[in-house]
Amino acid sequence: MSKVIQMISKDQKNQKMQVVSDIQKAEQLVQNVIENVIQGNIEAPPVVILMKMFDKILKNSISGIEEVAFNQINKSEPYEFAGYRLEKRDGYTKYNYSKIPEWKKLKDQLKIVEDKYKKAFQGIESGNTMLTSDKKGWTDNNGETDLPFPEISITKESLVLKKK
Repeated sequence: MSKVIQMISKDQKNQKMQVVSDIQKAEQLVQNVIENVIQGNIEAPPVVILMKMFDKILKNSISGIEEVAFNQINKSEPYEFAGYRLEKRDGYTKYNYSKIPEWKKLKDQLKIVEDKYKKAFQGIESGNTMLTSDKKGWTDNNGETDLPFPEISITKESLVLKKK
């Protein structure tokens, strides 16, 4: 009986090693493609399209087997493989306040305030907002002055993959 268990264990170890080897080969292939793109031997846009498609395939594949892996991992003992650790974590509690009238009213008021300051900033760019003398604030239509500007951050440009 123990020889059978040893054979199964050895076969599983061989399968794990094959998976690691296949992943290393795939990683090397990707690195080669990236180097060829950087060197100008391959156009970047089709590579980006293919890699984004592959990313979607991987994400869908992971979600397809994640529940199986979740059931196989003991919460107190993370699963370690190929230098990585896969841990089980508890879910967290989320609260949805959207059906609470008081919250909804305040949320709507917040939206009005945000729009006011956003339009003021956009008004500076078009010349429709009056700046304070020190140019560190602005004056609204009601004469309220020295209102601060919102903090602005601009996200980086990105490429979006869409199926035709």
